Amino acid sequence: MKGWVIDRDYLYDPKIDDRTEVGVGQRDSARVRSDNDKVLFRQITVEGGLKASEIENPVRFRIRDEDGHVYYGGAISREWLHDDELVGAPLSFATTNAGATIFEIRVGPGKWEAVL
Repeated sequence: MKGWVIDRDYLYDPKIDDRTEVGVGQRDSARVRSDNDKVLFRQITVEGGLKASEIENPVRFRIRDEDGHVYYGGAISREWLHDDELVGAPLSFATTNAGATIFEIRVGPGKWEAVL
């Protein structure tokens, strides 16, 4: 599937939290195409129970704050990284949910590059 999913929730503490964000993500669930095969619109759903292993052509990401505290880690489809409308979805979720401000992708062992 194309989309993104959180598979690491560094904010989760089972002693005080009743749920984790692991498994939360979005996927391209439907596309409506015209006769000339152009996409007219996408239906994107937010859901739980997703797995990073289901992401097609994945790139690892992490979401953190300006102080360097990492909140979430996960996988995003490479295709979504190159789509201006979709690439911001994980950060949008994390900003609303936890106040995160930086979205990075892994570009090498131990090396991260800010995308947003």
